[in-house]
Amino acid sequence: MMNVKLINEFFIQKYGNEITEYEDAFAYKDDENFLHIAISDGSTEASFSKEWAQILVNHYVKSPTTLINMKWLRPAIKELYNIIKIDSLPWYAKNKFIEQGSYATLIGLSFNKQENQLSIVAVGDSCALFEYVTDKLLIPFDDETKFSNNPYLISSLENRNELLINNQFTAKLEIDEELDIFCMSDALGSWYYSSLGCLGELEFLESNNDFIDFVSDNRKNNTLKNDDVTLIHIKVSFP
Repeated sequence: MMNVKLINEFFIQKYGNEITEYEDAFAYKDDENFLHIAISDGSTEASFSKEWAQILVNHYVKSPTTLINMKWLRPAIKELYNIIKIDSLPWYAKNKFIEQGSYATLIGLSFNKQENQLSIVAVGDSCALFEYVTDKLLIPFDDETKFSNNPYLISSLENRNELLINNQFTAKLEIDEELDIFCMSDALGSWYYSSLGCLGELEFLESNNDFIDFVSDNRKNNTLKNDDVTLIHIKVSFP
């Protein structure tokens, strides 16, 4: 049986924005047998994407899935409509939401501690970095060019999810060695490649002030784009 421990969780809004404008979201649920973790990045250009991102991560940790399809998404869409109370919106906001919907990425990790297994599902450019003793692996991308300004996103409109099945990453891994996992939004994933795989800065972040300093320094050096940033550090070990 593997031990899975959530070490740290950090987040910060885009420079120049208030914390209330932070549009990433994360959630986790931990018990004796499972740990479920999810990160989502809401699209700034769409309406209610902050709310949509939070609904998606909450839905994942409550109902983890190995495939994101409409059957799994419909309860989340229903919750979004309930939260925003669409009929009370001004006509222009209502029309924009009805016509365009909300959009967000999602990466979900589900650890089965008893079976030493990890299931992963991802849509868009939120990602997870696996650091083994002798190797590193970034899921779902294998190079920096995969990070773009136009990732495929999960929509709150069913007819905008027609290509969803073909634009997601799924995997089931057997874990048999100790490792660290860094689950992150796209700004950090892109930073990882541009920093030539330097993980020391992430591994030794211990406080929120450490994280704020790390983000601020890299933004000043133009090695980290100015965006919402989210990081969750998980450590897997064995007795």
